[in-house]
Amino acid sequence: MPIHPGMVESLAERTRDICAAAEERLLGIIARQLGASLDAPTWAEQKLSAVQAMRRASQAVVDELHQAVTLDVFDAAGGLSAQGPGLRGA
Repeated sequence: MPIHPGMVESLAERTRDICAAAEERLLGIIARQLGASLDAPTWAEQKLSAVQAMRRASQAVVDELHQAVTLDVFDAAGGLSAQGPGLRGA
């Protein structure tokens, strides 16, 4: 089902914004984990034990990102279907 590119511009913009927000959250998680107790003599050991918690927090962000983008895609596809075949590009 070919469509005009202009019909998905808002989807692309929302996806970009969602990804940018997820990137900021992930960078914040990583920065907080790396910065905590930076001067401690056991810093490396603390960071190693914190990797699992950081991985879980990061995976939660990725899961939310996937869900948000999937919902946006379904919403956009549903909107295109509701508009009918006359609005699709050639």
